[in-house]
Amino acid sequence: EIICARMGWPEFIEQARNIVELGTGQGGGGAGIMSKLRPDAIFTTINYVDGHVFGEALGSWQSDLRLTRLNMDTIDPETLKLVPDNIDLLFIDTTHEAWHAAKELCMWQYKLQDGAIVIVDDLNQNDMLRFWESLTYDKTIYSATTIQGVLRYDASMRYDKSFDRPERSTYGGQK
Repeated sequence: EIICARMGWPEFIEQARNIVELGTGQGGGGAGIMSKLRPDAIFTTINYVDGHVFGEALGSWQSDLRLTRLNMDTIDPETLKLVPDNIDLLFIDTTHEAWHAAKELCMWQYKLQDGAIVIVDDLNQNDMLRFWESLTYDKTIYSATTIQGVLRYDASMRYDKSFDRPERSTYGGQK
């Protein structure tokens, strides 16, 4: 199942020029994005530090120059330096924990265009609804095989929330 169809935003993916996915995992979401990516767009997918197999579903696009695959920590400031500014679609699909998603949005918002689309995957996992409820942007929830939230980022309303990191976390990066 192509993630674009689940998101309800296939038209936007087809129009986006700079897409970033936080949390490559096996690459199913990325494969869906690549299948809809316009010829002049770029897609950067970042596999966060958790030991996942890195993007096996993206094999068909291995030599596609529009695709950049980074195996780095999504909340490391050094990672931001490797990604172009003016992201118009950010897909958050990493630990599915409120503390981590909040930290990602706090960091990555400075790379977003005003009006960018942010998609948050798996709102039904862990405490992700707490994160979702902390967002004050124009937003909606889609329910398919997972529950995804879609919001339009407003640069005049900087996100600054934080949550405590749970004692047990799927995050494998620095403390």
